[in-house]
Amino acid sequence: MIKRTHEWEGLFFGRIAQYEKEIEFKDFVTKLEFLLEEPVRFWQFNDKMVNRVGLVCGNGGTTACLKEAVENKCDVYITGECNLYTIQYAQFKGINLIIGSHTFTEFFGIQSLALKLNDNKKELEVVRLNEEHYEANIRIKLKETSI
Repeated sequence: MIKRTHEWEGLFFGRIAQYEKEIEFKDFVTKLEFLLEEPVRFWQFNDKMVNRVGLVCGNGGTTACLKEAVENKCDVYITGECNLYTIQYAQFKGINLIIGSHTFTEFFGIQSLALKLNDNKKELEVVRLNEEHYEANIRIKLKETSI
């Protein structure tokens, strides 16, 4: 970790990290999908190698959040949600954008908290719940209705 970012009321929700050795964007996407155990959506708005990475888990999809990553000279920004304006702003600023899901980008923080709690309370059992992946655009078969 290089820097804590995205401060709100004394808490920092974002991070900037930097690779020791740059990596191709497509390889970075592949590694991220492996870690998240899910496909991600991505937009490649530059051809640079990935060195500095900005991250806000969950809902860091506002243009203000992306702006902070741009100001920190990140090559890519990762979050769990976005809107049209975020994509357009990323394109305008020439920063690559990766969107996982809100839930799956937050999983590592929750897992880390659970393990720390388990270190202090040995009787605590940590169990991962596998939930339906709502954000994966699961197609629901709708019942046909006639008017």
